[in-house]
Amino acid sequence: MRPHAFGELEINTYVSYVRTLVNAVTSIRLASDARRRWMERNGAACPDAEKMSRLIEAEMDRADDMAHRIVELVASVRAASTPPTLPKRANAAPVSAFRSAPGLRTVQNDRQVRVRHG
Repeated sequence: MRPHAFGELEINTYVSYVRTLVNAVTSIRLASDARRRWMERNGAACPDAEKMSRLIEAEMDRADDMAHRIVELVASVRAASTPPTLPKRANAAPVSAFRSAPGLRTVQNDRQVRVRHG
């Protein structure tokens, strides 16, 4: 298998996406910890806890978006680096045509399949 064709543009894009994903995950963790502490002190019904919940949801959406972008980038580079398939011959007969060709018959002798011409 050939190595994937990551060029400078793809590498820079990948690094940017990964940094954004790491920042989003870090923000989610910090906001979740802050919300938990805030709710322990002030209760679940306070407006700041609701703001923190919205922030966490927005960061989760950002993290999800970046994860999808990373997967799409890697998939596009893999698709670009796969070797081309060989074209099939248009006139090639299907394999089943050879198996049922007249004059060929199979015989089984001692669990060995042989082809006889005749």
